[in-house]
Amino acid sequence: MASHTIKPVIGVPVNAALDGMDALLSIAQMPGGIPVIYVGIGREDDAAILAAQIMALEDRELAEKPADHRREFAEETELDDKRINDR
Repeated sequence: MASHTIKPVIGVPVNAALDGMDALLSIAQMPGGIPVIYVGIGREDDAAILAAQIMALEDRELAEKPADHRREFAEETELDDKRINDR
């Protein structure tokens, strides 16, 4: 797909065979000049966030959503850390 478009392509390796390593390597080893962004195996959620960040470059309203998500994630992480350390 990446060789047929000039638009950004995000590869999401699927955890099917070989624990997803075959899919990851097939995405990561594209020939030079055909860049592909890729995320971790089975991380379609990260691909969605990345796509929103790319689209937000041209859309101020959309730009707020990834920033909000990042803040919420940081707050959740701090709470989890506090719960663990309070045990």
